Amino acid sequence: MAEPAEPNRRLPEGTIVDGRYQVLGPLARSGAAEVFRAQDRNLRRDVAMKLFCPSGSGSPRDRAEREAQLLARLNNPGVPAIYDVGAHDGLPYLVMQLVPGRPLPQLLAAEPIDGATIAMLGARVAGVLAHVHSRQVVHGDLRAANVVVGAAGAAWLLGFGKARLYDGAGGSEFAADVGTLGLLLSGCLEDQAIPGGAVRPLQRVLRDLTRPNPASRPDAGRCARLLVEAAARCSARDRRASRPVAPTGEKLARP
Repeated sequence: MAEPAEPNRRLPEGTIVDGRYQVLGPLARSGAAEVFRAQDRNLRRDVAMKLFCPSGSGSPRDRAEREAQLLARLNNPGVPAIYDVGAHDGLPYLVMQLVPGRPLPQLLAAEPIDGATIAMLGARVAGVLAHVHSRQVVHGDLRAANVVVGAAGAAWLLGFGKARLYDGAGGSEFAADVGTLGLLLSGCLEDQAIPGGAVRPLQRVLRDLTRPNPASRPDAGRCARLLVEAAARCSARDRRASRPVAPTGEKLARP
């Protein structure tokens, strides 16, 4: 969905939209939209407000309506709920659940992450993606900036601006989402520079997700199961690698 937010002029801090939403500050932006943190003064809760800009492809109204309708089809803890739609100074906006957590790129930059954690994160994203696909929605923009990670490894999938309804053409669009998830997780491994032996179970799964023939890739639900298994195997390898090694000629005492 987004680059790091920069100060902008469209919705300055303190702006009251439709007498209800008070803008608290920018969250993120892209060429097609800007996202703000706002407070719903009626319900007294913070929300995310997405304002559609005229610089994107297609009219802002059409893009906002399409995204709102697609989000309304989804009902999953890993997808922000949509609360409201409206317009401000002629530009449409959506009001959505504000999810707690950090975008995946920030998490990767802030702390080292092992292979088992990456695999479990991938499993959670794949589980969300399985729900999205079950509702006949293709995400179409699965990248690190569109994944938010919360406490205890909870994951949310954002960035539905390029999402579309499945056109029924043999499942290749769903397989494209799966392949993109595989590339995303491969990038996480490269970013963390984890030794290959420690994450070989995960690497095998990622090869399945990124097979050149889309028809041979597992669906998102099976991806989630394979990634959970890979996480368990990576954890077992980590435990074995951390065991103390006895000096040559000696045996470790058994507990």
